[in-house]
Amino acid sequence: TGYSSLPIVGMGTKPLGEIRPQMFSVKSKEGREMGNRKSINGYEGIGKFREKVGLKPYSIDSGDTVASITVNNKTYFGVNSTITKESQKASKALRQRWLREIEWVPPKRTAPKHLGHAQSLAHAEAHSLIRAFERQGSLPKTVTMYVDRKTCNICRGELPALLKRLGIDELEVFSGGTTKPIIIKATK
Repeated sequence: TGYSSLPIVGMGTKPLGEIRPQMFSVKSKEGREMGNRKSINGYEGIGKFREKVGLKPYSIDSGDTVASITVNNKTYFGVNSTITKESQKASKALRQRWLREIEWVPPKRTAPKHLGHAQSLAHAEAHSLIRAFERQGSLPKTVTMYVDRKTCNICRGELPALLKRLGIDELEVFSGGTTKPIIIKATK
């Protein structure tokens, strides 16, 4: 499916596309599935995901980024393409396909010719959105995202084109531990 591969504790390395979503759901004290709803801190959900897949806890020095969105009570995690060697190889075809899917002008002045010209596709924010879209078939007009690292200027500049392609008007991003989101709007 082109999803990134990550080491899963006790299970070796599996492509994210083969991992059952319930493996990453958050449970209440009573044992009920809760997903990553507003009642649960989105950053906490990312921490649980990191733990479950065998990633180290977030560190500002590591360069590893995880993002999540919840659609129809299902949480979709995305990782930056360099989080593991396996994820970089596994996500390349996915990123190349989406490079062609997106109408990049505007916000870009010229259409990117290769992945190096559309770096946001290698970032966790884009990966979580694309995974959710490919699984759901469509996404709501407004989406809330949590990212354990501060969302970079590349994503702020390029995500509007991806949002347009995905049918999202507005992306509310809580990143880097902040409690006040940044708002990214789709290109018109």
